[in-house]
Amino acid sequence: MKHIRGLLLVLAFLPLWGMRERSAWAQAPGAPPSPEGWSGTVVLAVTVLALLVILGVVARLFDRRRRRQADAIGLQSQLSDALLMDRTLYGAAVTTTVHTPMWKRSPLVVEVRGDVPSAELRDAVLRVVQREATRRRPNVEIEDKLMIMPVRIDRTA
Repeated sequence: MKHIRGLLLVLAFLPLWGMRERSAWAQAPGAPPSPEGWSGTVVLAVTVLALLVILGVVARLFDRRRRRQADAIGLQSQLSDALLMDRTLYGAAVTTTVHTPMWKRSPLVVEVRGDVPSAELRDAVLRVVQREATRRRPNVEIEDKLMIMPVRIDRTA
């Protein structure tokens, strides 16, 4: 923000710089005033203004991305807490990852990965994730990447 204020200050005093140049020409005996004084100042002012607009757009895009990522991190932690607190999901090694698209209207994508011992537990995990995700954000897509791995009991010991 300090950089933008400094550029605006320079932009505000830019016309005075061109006036000073013309007054120096006016004081010289026999030297005609240069018509390039204003055109150079105008080109410089337009260039600085264009750079300020570009800087503002880039800053806004980065801010939007940062907010979306913060929202995704909050949702991811909420989903992890919900999976840990549900007693029916005890023993399921499940993780969630939230991916954020750049555009606001695009849905967040929640990727659910891990191993579960049965299809019923898989459905329970997906229900918990769907419930918690839609509670926080209405437009969420859930990608199911769960693997059903039955528990093997080693009887040789």
